[in-house]
Amino acid sequence: MPRDRMHQLLNSIPPSGLGDFLRRPDVVDNDAELCVIYGNYIQTPMFLDSESLPESVRRPTLPCVWPVALASSERSEVNAWFDRRLHNYLVFLTKGLISPNSTHNASCLAFQKLVSVLGEYNYTGADFERRQVFDSIRAYLASASAPRCYNPSNPDLNSTAWFAEYIGPFMAFLTLEDLQTFGSAEVMQVFTVNPLNIALLNHSSLPLNLTNYYVELVYQQDSNFNPLLLPLVCRCVAPGPAFSQLSAGDSMMVLRNLTAVCASVDPQVSAALAGNFGNNVDASTI
Repeated sequence: MPRDRMHQLLNSIPPSGLGDFLRRPDVVDNDAELCVIYGNYIQTPMFLDSESLPESVRRPTLPCVWPVALASSERSEVNAWFDRRLHNYLVFLTKGLISPNSTHNASCLAFQKLVSVLGEYNYTGADFERRQVFDSIRAYLASASAPRCYNPSNPDLNSTAWFAEYIGPFMAFLTLEDLQTFGSAEVMQVFTVNPLNIALLNHSSLPLNLTNYYVELVYQQDSNFNPLLLPLVCRCVAPGPAFSQLSAGDSMMVLRNLTAVCASVDPQVSAALAGNFGNNVDASTI
């Protein structure tokens, strides 16, 4: 059948009619032809919204429509694809569909949503693991200069919660070398003081050189950043002057914690904390 004739014929069928056809037993015997149907059918999004298909049809359907879902660039449309249209299809994700070859050209909002979905994904029975998801994230975010998917003038892309949105639950796989491929220190430091990003540092498995570098960027961005807003292990490398803003009570707590957690306490930190006690230093303070 000529392609233009197929297009015309397909689009004369309502979604319910196409659903009835695809629910017939053994109707799909050629995955490529199924993709041709979806590619020509103008109402494919509406069809996926409204029609329920058997597993034998849902599985080959996902690769057909996956590129369209990843290309969607409006937040409402992205949510429609992942939360409704493909909700019962995502169980059929494969290593190929989450690989850099498939995801590298995804829109920023679609990729952000994918990271969120895969953070809560049930990997039982999947042919890929969380580490492979991170490999795709790393490939997607790698940039020669400016961080990908950050644009201060775009309301959809101006959030500084960049680590939380694009790495999120896969932060445990991040290394310093990875981070340095995402952008220069001058631009990455903008993200470091965001509390949602800082919360990700609580992973005990993060390399020490990574957390040390992160803290360095924090204080390049804000030299007076309150060290109490950092995870405990990160306070070990916070600069001494940052501790001068603490109250005597907080200084007492911090001094005890640093002594217990850090391999050594920077003399500048000790001096700043001691200065916060003023004249109220006695044996119990020491």
